[in-house]
Amino acid sequence: MLVLAVVVGPTHAQEPLLDAHLSTTTDFPNGLTFHLRAGTPVVIDRAEVRYQVDQLSCGTGMASGLVTFAPSANPSLEWEWDLRDAGGLPVGAKITYHWVLSGEGSSFETPSESVVYEDPRFDWRTIASDHTQIQWYAGSDAFARDLLQTADGGINQLERSTGVVPDDIVTVRIYATAEAMRETVLFSPEWAGGIAFPRHNLVAMGIGENNLSWGRDAMVHEMTHVVIGQATFRCGSSLPAWLDEGLAVYNEGDADSVFNNALNNAVTEDRVFTARGFAGSFPTSEDGALLAYAQSRSLVAHLIDTYGATRMNELLNAFQQLGTIDRALDNVYGFDSDGLESAWRADIGLPARTESGGVERELIPTIPPFGLPLNASDITPPPKPVPTARPTATPTSEPTATATPRGGSGCNRSGASAGLDGGIVLGIMFGGLAFRRRIR
Repeated sequence: MLVLAVVVGPTHAQEPLLDAHLSTTTDFPNGLTFHLRAGTPVVIDRAEVRYQVDQLSCGTGMASGLVTFAPSANPSLEWEWDLRDAGGLPVGAKITYHWVLSGEGSSFETPSESVVYEDPRFDWRTIASDHTQIQWYAGSDAFARDLLQTADGGINQLERSTGVVPDDIVTVRIYATAEAMRETVLFSPEWAGGIAFPRHNLVAMGIGENNLSWGRDAMVHEMTHVVIGQATFRCGSSLPAWLDEGLAVYNEGDADSVFNNALNNAVTEDRVFTARGFAGSFPTSEDGALLAYAQSRSLVAHLIDTYGATRMNELLNAFQQLGTIDRALDNVYGFDSDGLESAWRADIGLPARTESGGVERELIPTIPPFGLPLNASDITPPPKPVPTARPTATPTSEPTATATPRGGSGCNRSGASAGLDGGIVLGIMFGGLAFRRRIR
């Protein structure tokens, strides 16, 4: 019998257990099994493995797997963590664990050990810089160096525009195909071309030498998400979609003509979004998504070009400390989301918005993390239905280098569901433009 519990804290002190041999085996990608062989001075009748994944999280507790076995003074134990129940782990995730044994009124604890969750199917090669580590198995050294230089270039550009640098090296796993990458992600959508894990400082992507052009833009975009996600992590809060995605698209470089056309057309007809209206999610329609990315980039460009990189750095720090975009904007710039929208509209030549003008605000429901107190002010009402045209394009497994224009590597904020919490799936195609879909 296997029982999964959350460890609150030990009920009594444990003695160190030195005669212990810890190991793990992997049934990739479905499970990870913890093993223990130990010699104890008493008969052991209770054993549990305590483990945690090293990532940004809202709590410090460990999970616990309890094993039922025949009492023994020399137990040989194992406990399988079924990753299908947990939603999976990103390749490269680090798990720290130890065992706690008890019997005859005594309790013993093994030293902690760590294991990196690996994909054993390929012989990985590694190339690294100060901020990025590329791991790949197919393609030339020049191919890997190209992606490494691209990632570093994106990080350098991000530092220039926001002052933010990675806290640690970001590890990027490069699979030769999107199909090979998808096999690492339980319940992966069939259109996924990669996934970023800001909480783990990890990215996995399907990039071959035949789609390197798409891979470069996607690399910069996803590296931006990881670095910004690490810098602004706060329990119960997340950056507004327009700021998170706007920074990622801005960091890719000059705006693509597709985005420029979408924004120009919307400005001409004065049908741009309110800043609050797409703070939580982006439309599901192709035209709506294009406009959302284009306007996000334009809002971010307005802030950086008008007030400078130092202020943007202060905004991100203020959000991490204060937890809401309105409080952060007011703290740094002296205006809230509505004030930002008014200044941006004036900057692009639009008149002040009337009460009924433009796209109506769409309220996004929020759910606080488990374990945090819930106040009435934390609850937003359900969203008012907003009719949108559904995309008719069929998702493809991975973007092609010829079909994807620059600037087309966004992360679709229309919402989705999958097993991996905190990841950003990428690769769905709308009319030849590569988007990515944020996992809720």
